[in-house]
Amino acid sequence: MTDQKRSSGSKALAIEIDRKGDTHTIRLGGELDLDNVDRLDQALIEAEASDAARIVLDVDELLFIDSTGLRVILRATRRAETTGNRLRLTRGKGYVADMFRLTALDKTLPFA
Repeated sequence: MTDQKRSSGSKALAIEIDRKGDTHTIRLGGELDLDNVDRLDQALIEAEASDAARIVLDVDELLFIDSTGLRVILRATRRAETTGNRLRLTRGKGYVADMFRLTALDKTLPFA
């Protein structure tokens, strides 16, 4: 996964999309925040429009997520509930996993 640098020195969002068989995977790296959350939202919408039987959102390499990133994931989860529950997430590491626990999303999100 390639990392890009923002002017502040923090890591920008890296999105890698992969399709193997009937699984559409979106891998995130760097930081997910207000500045780039629209890119993830678009990637999720495109995956949902595909014929993939399963959509995996891999957040294991994500270093940071803010409330706007959590909101996009929640919206995608709600959409998935009405279209066959194809979406699954990894639990993340470090700060991201802590944010899922702190917000109690670790109890409601569809983890793989």
